[in-house]
Amino acid sequence: MIRRSRWLGAAAACLAVWAPEAQSQTHTGVTGVISGVVGDSLRRLDQATIEIFGTKLHRLTGTDGAFRFDNLQPGPYWFRVRRIGYEPITFSATLLADQVPNLDIRLQQSPVELPELEVQGGMTAWRYFNLRRRSRSGLGRFYTRDDIARLRPLDAIDLALRGLPGQTRFDLEQANWDPPAIPGADAGSGSPSWRANYRGRGCPPRVSLNGNRPWPGFSLRYFHLDEIEAMEVYRPRNIPNSFSATPACGLVVVWLK
Repeated sequence: MIRRSRWLGAAAACLAVWAPEAQSQTHTGVTGVISGVVGDSLRRLDQATIEIFGTKLHRLTGTDGAFRFDNLQPGPYWFRVRRIGYEPITFSATLLADQVPNLDIRLQQSPVELPELEVQGGMTAWRYFNLRRRSRSGLGRFYTRDDIARLRPLDAIDLALRGLPGQTRFDLEQANWDPPAIPGADAGSGSPSWRANYRGRGCPPRVSLNGNRPWPGFSLRYFHLDEIEAMEVYRPRNIPNSFSATPACGLVVVWLK
């Protein structure tokens, strides 16, 4: 089973409600607005910083906890919210040309001291840059939190199967270990090229957590949809170079909240 360390705590630390508002202005479809408030379970919070990965944009909330980003291009964005005394969180949201999203972000107070607030394994500006670069490559399928809400998959396995034609649910339920060499075959039977071309039972994709190096032994059945912020799915021949050191029968990158 996966050990839930503090960087998984953001799943419980954030409640982001995305509600389209009645628009007070006519949008041309070229740019849009994302607004919202930051608070905890009791009140709205001032002095909270909201950043958008991949840009220089950031906002600081006032006494009403409100923030607003104008002139944004439609598309997916990844946010980071921080405030002293609270757990930092990251989350994704998609801006549509015909909506003005209103985010209600709830932070959870941190019981640990500031030196222990270092985020381990979560989204960073560099990882976001690489994520966007891969999303433009056309090599894989990408699903954000909004896509998950729209597609309504049964679970993480059902979502990954949409980008892995030819695989079965049985395959993805298994933990991916290196397949053994075929008896009587040459030494290359367990080579990366053999594994990449292998199809059928016992060949699930490798799983990467938050863009880290994929390790054998993980299964998608370990993850719940409500803790997944985004997912990348690659067929065996389309695995990006940054993950090529770990050949597999496909790759799924799971980004947790």
